[in-house]
Amino acid sequence: MYSYANPTLPSNPRRRGVHLTPLGLKKLRNAIDELEFEENYGEKYTLKDLSYRVKLDAVTVSKVLEARLGVDKRTLERCFRSLNLELDSSDYTKPLLKDERSQIPVAAVAPYAHPQQDLREGVEVSVFYGRTHELAELEQWVVGDAPEQRLCQRRRLVAVVGMGGVGKTALVAKLVEQVSSQFEIVIWKSLRNAPPLKDLLTAGVQFLSAQPEMQLSDSIGIGISQLRAYLSQHRCLLVLDNAESIMQGGVLAGNYREGYEDYGELLHQVAETRHQSCVILTSREQPKVVQRFAGAIAPVQTLHLQGLSEAAARELMQARGVVSGSDSDWQVVIGHYCGNPLALQIVASAIQAYLHGDLREFVRHLQQGQFRFRDICTLLEQQFERLTQLEQQVMTWLAIHREWASVQELQDQIVPAVALWELLEVLDSLQQRSLIHKRDCQFTLKPVVMEYVTGSLIERVCQEIATGASHLCKNTGDSNVVCGVQRTD
Repeated sequence: MYSYANPTLPSNPRRRGVHLTPLGLKKLRNAIDELEFEENYGEKYTLKDLSYRVKLDAVTVSKVLEARLGVDKRTLERCFRSLNLELDSSDYTKPLLKDERSQIPVAAVAPYAHPQQDLREGVEVSVFYGRTHELAELEQWVVGDAPEQRLCQRRRLVAVVGMGGVGKTALVAKLVEQVSSQFEIVIWKSLRNAPPLKDLLTAGVQFLSAQPEMQLSDSIGIGISQLRAYLSQHRCLLVLDNAESIMQGGVLAGNYREGYEDYGELLHQVAETRHQSCVILTSREQPKVVQRFAGAIAPVQTLHLQGLSEAAARELMQARGVVSGSDSDWQVVIGHYCGNPLALQIVASAIQAYLHGDLREFVRHLQQGQFRFRDICTLLEQQFERLTQLEQQVMTWLAIHREWASVQELQDQIVPAVALWELLEVLDSLQQRSLIHKRDCQFTLKPVVMEYVTGSLIERVCQEIATGASHLCKNTGDSNVVCGVQRTD
């Protein structure tokens, strides 16, 4: 909640003194929020500022705010009195010992046992596989790890980025289940249908203010300021799902569609302005404002979501009827589809329906190029069509090359020639879209992406041969494309 680094606190406290209850902590936080809004222009007080304001040392203020370690009751009275509050018996309790804390449910000690929630646009995750590491990392960013470190670890803006079907929405939905009790208010908004920012701001402010009939100003700037004020006054978790819907296709990754540029200003203010809330964004490509602010110790962080682990992928496919296969068979299939959960679900259903769940038989057909799933191709086609012409050209050459390629090799092969800076921009954009692998300054396509690009290229060449057209060679300026397709076929 506050930006000032916490002093080191004892790791094994004894039952001594009292600490605030969730009700008392909320009461104190609300008073501090109001004070910041009235006297500090909405900016958050540092721990040093609060120490001076309540006339207590920083270590003691930290203990009070964490509501975990015991302090003298007179300390709480002094703290409350300095903020014009009265300390009631329901505002404090005796601290629990470590063993006692482990015997009661988390909800009983969570700061907000019953948060206000608007999850009407969210998803329900009934079955979930793996992602233990990713969930732990996200929880650390959103909530904080150890209680004494939470204030300096929390991120204001978190982006979960990855290719279609990799499970971004499901992962964030599972995270919300786990951490919702750490927030006063939880809101999930889907951007799939690209709502104008004014609609999003109106719905958000109406819910946060508990005034469903409230009308916002026509000024987007004022609307953003109102939302930001609520994010400062309350501990909120706001999820913006499917943000790729407001991003522009046909240009490099990270740019907004015409008429949606104000979303960039919203994210910029969420990232730059101090507040006690967190906004989580899911997208197939990373907005530029996230790239600009993200960093190891910055208030913005990005999780580039990859596929499932082999163990989790096996569990997913076995649950859908894939029952036989060697370790090497599993590795081939999971590696080919990059552990993408949606792709593996499609593949597993086909194996169960047509091959009696025999993974070994599927691998034999896969290695002969006899399986190409339309649903997976449609998923990749959606992303491929969003690329610039040069991005598509780089993807095509990587598919033809079929091996790791250096920047120099790519620059030598692409016709007509492109400037180095332009090629580097394209490679960065493709990485932001999670479509290529990078290793030691070399690049290649993910196997399932390579399969799609190669298949599409072969279909296009065959069509041009059949019609007598030669658009592909004209566009590249080099007939070696056809030779390359012949080599990959």
